[in-house]
Amino acid sequence: MDIVGQGGVVPGPLDRAGSSVRTARPGPAADVRDEASEVERIGVVFVHGIGDQRAGLTLISWARPLVRLIGRWTATTPGVDPSIDPVLTGNIDFSGSTFPTLEVSVPGGTMGKTVHKPQHWVLTESWWAARVSPPSIGEVFRWLVPGEMIRIFRGIVRGQASQGSRAWAAIDAVFSALFMIPAVILAVALYIVFRAFRIIPIDALQQSAFVRGLEFFLVDWFGDVRVLLADRAQAANIRNRVALSIRALHGYGCDRVVIVAHSGGTIVSYMTLTDPALLGDPNLRVDRLITHGQALDLTWRLGHATDPWAADQREDRLYLNDRLQRSLEDVIDSDRETLDWYDFWATHDPAPAGGFGSTADDVTNPEACHGATQRIFNRMSLRGDHGGYWDNDEEFVLPVARLIERQDLTTPTRFFPVEPALSRAAHREHRVRLLSFAWLAVMLTAIASIPVSMIDARLAGDSGNLEEFGQAAFEIISWIYGAVASLIGGFIELPTLPATITGLVAEILGIAFMVGLFLAAGRGMVSVWNRWDARERLLALQPAPDQRSTRTLSAQLFICAAGALSLFFFATSGRIETLIPLAVTLAVAIGWSILTGSTGQIVRGDAT
Repeated sequence: MDIVGQGGVVPGPLDRAGSSVRTARPGPAADVRDEASEVERIGVVFVHGIGDQRAGLTLISWARPLVRLIGRWTATTPGVDPSIDPVLTGNIDFSGSTFPTLEVSVPGGTMGKTVHKPQHWVLTESWWAARVSPPSIGEVFRWLVPGEMIRIFRGIVRGQASQGSRAWAAIDAVFSALFMIPAVILAVALYIVFRAFRIIPIDALQQSAFVRGLEFFLVDWFGDVRVLLADRAQAANIRNRVALSIRALHGYGCDRVVIVAHSGGTIVSYMTLTDPALLGDPNLRVDRLITHGQALDLTWRLGHATDPWAADQREDRLYLNDRLQRSLEDVIDSDRETLDWYDFWATHDPAPAGGFGSTADDVTNPEACHGATQRIFNRMSLRGDHGGYWDNDEEFVLPVARLIERQDLTTPTRFFPVEPALSRAAHREHRVRLLSFAWLAVMLTAIASIPVSMIDARLAGDSGNLEEFGQAAFEIISWIYGAVASLIGGFIELPTLPATITGLVAEILGIAFMVGLFLAAGRGMVSVWNRWDARERLLALQPAPDQRSTRTLSAQLFICAAGALSLFFFATSGRIETLIPLAVTLAVAIGWSILTGSTGQIVRGDAT
């Protein structure tokens, strides 16, 4: 794993013994037997990100991988009583009307020369999605497009360039542009369509799923950021929700309280911890902040944190006394002495966009708050990295469990050894990079094939082109359409399709099917990788990881990527028979991945 800060990327594990980290608060010495029998209670507040989350789902979905890890740990670790069900109690009604909790038992025991006390983790969530009244679509649109969208795009490209080689930075910049520029154009088009539909005085049209989907995209995913920046009344209401959760955990008798926040939840958590009105109360003490996929850098960028004293009085600008403008480092030094901060960011997550230190907008960073920032590898994907943290057992779930378990990170962890070679993280990074290489090969083939197919279709003497393929595809669509029409013909009369299509229409349909074939090739490749990843994640959760060489995975991904090349030959010929290699290679790769070995044998060290 890499520790990343303003000084760049340096090698070193988060849990390295003897590292310069904040230790636990000193306390009176106790007899070893008393320490082993005393149950330590640790409260954990999950703070979800921006979006329309349902009450209780964040608690369930984030607790699941932690419970799974604890179960695997008890099943494979000598000196620990095995238990596949560490959950003691649960109280979640999915309505948000009661305080939700899950209490998890973490056994103690003697591991090596270290005596670990048993622990009870009281997990809860701070559900703030229902406490937001979002701004109108017009407000969000005028705020984001085009100026702030350009700032976001520049931040993403700059962040990606800060964590890789120049070659990969150039590739990421190209693919980010291919993704972000159409996204901005689509946002403009959707806004225009939305406004047009809102003008039409037909209630069924205004309340249609299409219109509601547009509203969700434009308001729920961007509007909450503007609320936290500009609407001080609503921001106070959201902060109070987090404070209530912290106070409730202290009421449950928790010795320590940890906040785990994601995306927009990191903004909410930061504002809560820097709120002067919430300082000095022992029932609001927080001992550790764990953030992942943080959106603080994005918010500081949109709020112009580097120029907070500008006199334009824009409501979405941060000023000197804004809670998001206050340095958490200063708050820790003066009012929250027990708090430290650890952050995780994925390589291609567009929210942190390179992590702290990649831009000049940082108000503070975890390293200044007695913590660290850690780069991890989720999928190396703009689309998949932001929501993929809890699927990364080796680099995220396991370190988070260790951060919850101990306040003093210089003491040995109970959750599996920290191997000197960092084999768990190294295996994870290696197989994610293999997936990225394979995706790059498929995407480059697609980028080359589609324009070639359009040019080749217009060459003189071309005997098989996209028009013919589009006509063949239309025949398949007509057959399916006819079958459906015959089934429901007695209830509703469907319009009749033309007998055939020609010219540009047929070519467009051919290109659409060609894009669909690329997506199918990519999905087949991802299914191969997902199957391998699931096995490796299981193998990683044991004291001595028995993870295998990735040569087999490399071969399977190479077969998928090579099969996609057949689409290039199809682009120049338009003949359907050239797609046979694609179908064969995908079948071989997926079948091989299903039959590849076992998941490995899990044996406890004290087994006889």
